[in-house]
Amino acid sequence: MRRYGTIPWMMRAGRLRIVLVQSKDRDRWVLPKGRAKKGMSKRALAALETWEEAGARGEFFGGAPVDVTVDRSKGRVRLRLYPMHVSVLKKRYPERDARQRQVVSPKRAIALLTDPGMRRAVQKLARRLT
Repeated sequence: MRRYGTIPWMMRAGRLRIVLVQSKDRDRWVLPKGRAKKGMSKRALAALETWEEAGARGEFFGGAPVDVTVDRSKGRVRLRLYPMHVSVLKKRYPERDARQRQVVSPKRAIALLTDPGMRRAVQKLARRLT
C-alpha cells in the first residue's frame, strides 16, 4: 500500500520547526499523510492531507521527496513525504476536533515520532535545511 504526505516545516525566529499532528486514535504523533485518490496527483493529495490534518498550507520546497516504509498493524506501508514550506497555519481546519497539532524543533519532532521512517525523514530534511 502506498501513501503520500508532507514534512511540513517553517522558520520561526530563524529556527527550523516541524509541524506534527496526532494520529486519529490520538496515541502517537505523526506527519500528515493519506491514501492515493483517483484523479488526484500525489502532490495535490499530500497538500490536501496537510490542510485537513494540520491546517497548514504552503509550497513544496526543501528538496526531493523522502521515501520511507512505516509499520502498521495491517503490515508495512510505503510512504512518500514531500517537504512543504508552511506559509499559513490556520486555527480552524477540517480535522481540528479529531487531531491536535504542534510546531516543534526537529530534535523534538524526532523524539515525539514513534515511527523510525518518519524520524529519518525529519532528520534528512533538517540536514538539508540547516
